[in-house]
Amino acid sequence: MTAYLIYRIVSLLYFLVVAAAIIVVILEKRQPVKTMAWTLVLIALPVVGLVLFFFFGQDVRKERRFQRREINMLKRKALSRYLPYDKANVPDGYFRLASFFTLGTYAPPFTLGETELYTGGEDKMIALLRDIAAAREHINIEYFIIEDDAIGRLFRDFLLDAVKRGVRVRLMYDDVGCWSVKNKYFAEMSRGGVMVSNFMPVRFARLTRRVNYRNHRKIAVIDGKVGYIGGMNIAMRYLYGTDGEGWHDLHMRLTGNAVYGLQQTFVTDWYYNSGELIEAGDLYPPSPETEAENRGAVQIVPASPASSQPYIMAGFVWAILNAHHYFYLSTPYLMPTEQVLCALQMAATAGVDVRIMVPRGSEHYWIKVANESYYGDMLKAGVRVYAYGPAFLHSKYFVSDDMLSTVGSTNTDFRSFEEDFEVNAFIYDRPFAERLRSCFERDMLSCEEIDAERWRHRSGLQKVAESFVRIVSPVM
Repeated sequence: MTAYLIYRIVSLLYFLVVAAAIIVVILEKRQPVKTMAWTLVLIALPVVGLVLFFFFGQDVRKERRFQRREINMLKRKALSRYLPYDKANVPDGYFRLASFFTLGTYAPPFTLGETELYTGGEDKMIALLRDIAAAREHINIEYFIIEDDAIGRLFRDFLLDAVKRGVRVRLMYDDVGCWSVKNKYFAEMSRGGVMVSNFMPVRFARLTRRVNYRNHRKIAVIDGKVGYIGGMNIAMRYLYGTDGEGWHDLHMRLTGNAVYGLQQTFVTDWYYNSGELIEAGDLYPPSPETEAENRGAVQIVPASPASSQPYIMAGFVWAILNAHHYFYLSTPYLMPTEQVLCALQMAATAGVDVRIMVPRGSEHYWIKVANESYYGDMLKAGVRVYAYGPAFLHSKYFVSDDMLSTVGSTNTDFRSFEEDFEVNAFIYDRPFAERLRSCFERDMLSCEEIDAERWRHRSGLQKVAESFVRIVSPVM
């Protein structure tokens, strides 16, 4: 057999494999923009495109694993016997959104308790470690990234000390998020009595089935009374950044009945990943009676690829389209779905003060270009875009009309909205919204506003790079 004939046979086989992959993408009835993006990747990037599709492109959300695990929704409802009838005050005009979350994700509104906002990693870690040290019954924690560095080892030691005091400690980490961490780090905790669960561990034989759907949540629950939610992971760079650039983020500590929502999310995730349903009686301790009048409400809203709808994305769209005066959004990754992009454009065109804050730089050049590829659409519609410069901006929140706000792990991109396991606190409260708006306005002082006229005159090379990255951004 000649070399030329072998080449022809290999080429034909490759063509058939690519054609089959494209047919699979089309038959799965994904969003048209994602279908076109994967088709382009498969055609325009020989071999590389097929490898990317093999690892990241297969849609397994409807496979039996996800169908079987959706029983967690039934288990979640069974947990309702622990939940009090909290008469949370959802403000007028927001009942539809609150009902949507309650009926769709079983995320009831709770009366808002005490809250603390942390924009720096040091303050957040000090508070978290202090609460871990004060734990008496149980600690339930799940993070996307936990690194074996100075902060990670301090965190490990505090958990091990808690076990020695008789505290039940459960820790869940994402396998892909912690790929660089050696097994001995978690093994040491396991030997010390910490119950450790590795979320959807990746093995090569099953790599394509699991690598694309990750647990991006960052929550902690201590004794069912104190909870944490936000964007900061457990690592030195979430305190100081990389290469001395600094890190700017947002995390929230909350108390009261809203902690039940975080506990509920952890219990469901633990069952989803390990098959063990935690039923300890102290998961949902009664909260002190508080006067609910003039107090806000909060819903802890989870979303995952197993959800019947992208609930958090839908919440973003609802909030944008129902904003009357302003909508301020902070995100490190600006690659919105068509629904979110259209909503932002509609709101700005209708006269709502829409402002978006993004990092001036990024961890990778292509992410920066992907963010910038959406600037033109935003600026044309009247959206004001701000590039934050003193540190890497990793904050994920929005605030609207001094009433509705959200803090959580969700980025404004395709992956967070559609493929990752995320959780956000949606808060209906004027004082809290005013605090969050103040954070945004204070950060604006450290930003450069993107000028629409100057942006139109950026280099041709920049425009070409944006055009290419924009096409493939739905698959990033």
